[in-house]
Amino acid sequence: DMTIEHLLTMTSGLPGDAEGGHVEWWKAPDSGKAAFETPQARKPGETFVYNSGPAMQTLGCLVSRAVKQNLFEYAKEKLFAPLGMTSAKWDAAKDGNTYGGFGLSLTSRDMLRFGYLYLNGGMWDGKQILPKKWVQDSAPSAGENYGYLFWNSFNYPGYEKCYEANGSFGKFICIMPELDTVLVRTSRPELLTRTANQLAYKSKAFNSLLDLVLEQVSLQGIPMDYIRETMK
Repeated sequence: DMTIEHLLTMTSGLPGDAEGGHVEWWKAPDSGKAAFETPQARKPGETFVYNSGPAMQTLGCLVSRAVKQNLFEYAKEKLFAPLGMTSAKWDAAKDGNTYGGFGLSLTSRDMLRFGYLYLNGGMWDGKQILPKKWVQDSAPSAGENYGYLFWNSFNYPGYEKCYEANGSFGKFICIMPELDTVLVRTSRPELLTRTANQLAYKSKAFNSLLDLVLEQVSLQGIPMDYIRETMK
């Protein structure tokens, strides 16, 4: 009963991030299959529940299997390289499948390139990188909260066509068609890393636990090498 449309619109019926406890797929031999088989909390298509875990891992692995290529490698070939995006880093699950819902980091310039692609209807340097209809369908319709993995930007009254991609700790790419503008913001988890640093200096047990955690998963979308760098 669950469709790709449901996954794209966060109406898959799989338990959402706020409902917690559904992380078994992280270490499974096949993260996509394990994510897909997560027990559903509700009937697909009925309720919007944000899900960057099982639903997005299912979606990412579906793409990988369809193109017979790792999601990150496919994105580099078909999207990042044509746009001149060179900063991308994207974490993967234990089985090597790229995380579908988090773990991607980009510089502000490369975020801007991605937003500019959508601002121009999927066109880049005279070439149609994404189908124009896909870009149109991705943006939330008037009054709707969510499109295809993009949020409605209710923060800009008077500019009803604005929509944005949001990341951890306040990062975003906001497309503003009415102003022919793209806004981007990057951020760092300063409080998290400062607190961890203070604890790490005082506790060997904390260091051991931290190493164990970092070997298993990314922390809410922050790539592992970035965490290690900020905790030096």
